[in-house]
Amino acid sequence: MRGFGFVALAGALALAGCGDGATGTGSAAAPGGGGDASGTMPCSAGESSFDKLCDWRVTRREGGAADIFITKPAGAESPGTRVISYAGGSFSTTGGVPMDVGKYGDTWVLGVQNREFYRFPDSVITGG
Repeated sequence: MRGFGFVALAGALALAGCGDGATGTGSAAAPGGGGDASGTMPCSAGESSFDKLCDWRVTRREGGAADIFITKPAGAESPGTRVISYAGGSFSTTGGVPMDVGKYGDTWVLGVQNREFYRFPDSVITGG
């Protein structure tokens, strides 16, 4: 997991009011894991403007782990679904694609290869 080292993302987050803007429905996480949910989250392609909404769904697993399936934003290099996994306090994505990760309050901000950007609250992972 790498931290965001570029100012543009921090500026975009400040301009966006630092609210996560994600919406969702589903069950809260059961003790020890479980509980699935879905909704939309702010996202963007090419730059960290978070000017689009991407559909997402999450499958929560034991030990606080989760797999988040996100429809890539319009304008992404290749259309489809981005799968981001969270386990042991770290994020990863299929194929070991480089990611920048930052957390501001209870809001996660992820940049995938500095081309796709996603913003969502901790509750997407935890269910709470």
